[in-house]
This record gives sequence, structure tokens and C-alpha cells, in this order.
Amino acid sequence: VLVSGSPGAGKSIFSMQFLVNGAEMFDETGVYVSFEEEPASLREGAKLFGWDIEKMEKQKKIRIIFEDPYEIKSFATSLSGQIYNTLRETGAKRIVFDSITYLGVAQDNQYKLRKNIAELGKRLKQMGITTLFISEAPDGPGDPRMFRLDEFACDGVIRLYNLLIKGTRQRAIEIVKLRK
Repeated sequence: VLVSGSPGAGKSIFSMQFLVNGAEMFDETGVYVSFEEEPASLREGAKLFGWDIEKMEKQKKIRIIFEDPYEIKSFATSLSGQIYNTLRETGAKRIVFDSITYLGVAQDNQYKLRKNIAELGKRLKQMGITTLFISEAPDGPGDPRMFRLDEFACDGVIRLYNLLIKGTRQRAIEIVKLRK
């Protein structure tokens, strides 16, 4: 499932809640792969919503992985290997990648990166793991700074908005596509 939106729309919060609800309501382990925000910052932000991520980590219900996208030379070999090992070790049923936009900007070969992400998503789906790929929405049509995952290849597309309405910021959610 692709979760896209502009800065401040709540993509990371939405995705962390997906993992927290999985742990608390369904006893499902989740993995949060961050390419930008440090684990300590994610834990601190979660506290604002009453989510005790550190406790869930100790209970082995949530695992946070931080990877510097500029240090990843080969997405397919280095990152995917670590992810598969973590998934096997934890028995996770949910995973979040925050954000593939950041990873896309750091990689030279966009075609190869898209292919690797699509293959990773397909393999995770075959393993029965629900995956959220977070992507920043472009500022406008054709914005070249943003990496975009093909929405047609995803089972679901959720767009989050941070709208300026009459001088006030308001958040909104749109479920654009959701198979089954």
C-alpha cells in the first residue's frame, strides 16, 4: 500500500499507528524501516499519542531499523537481506518503509531502484506481510525532485493532505485505491 502526502500531512504518524494497532489489537509484530528520521525521534513522536514504542520493542512487537540511504550501495543486496533476516527473526506481519522518496533521491539508477522496490513489495506480499511504502507527494504536477512509486502496481493508494483552508492547516485522508 502506498501512503503519499505532502510534508506535515501525517504519513509517519499514520504508518506508526498501523504498526501499533497491529501489535496491540492483533498481536502482530511490525517493522519500521526509516531512511530519514532517527529511531529516538520516532519513539519520542509516538509518545505524543500515548504509544510506548520502547515497551513494544522490549516485548518484541515492534522493531525500528534506521538506514542512511546514502550509505546503501545496492538496495537489492544490502537492505533487502537485512529486512528478510529481521522478518524471519521477528515473525513480523507488517512493515513500513519511511520514506521511499528519500531512498529514491539518494540512488543514481531510478529504474533499478523502482524495479527493486517493486520486487521487494511482491516478495513481502507472497510472505503474507502487509507493507506500507511512504512517499512524499510532489509539490505540483511533474515535480522532478520527488521519487514516485507507480500507483498502478500497488494494491492500495492512500493520500494524506495538509491543506491550507481559510488560513488554517487541516489534514485530510483519501483512499484512492484499495484492492479486495
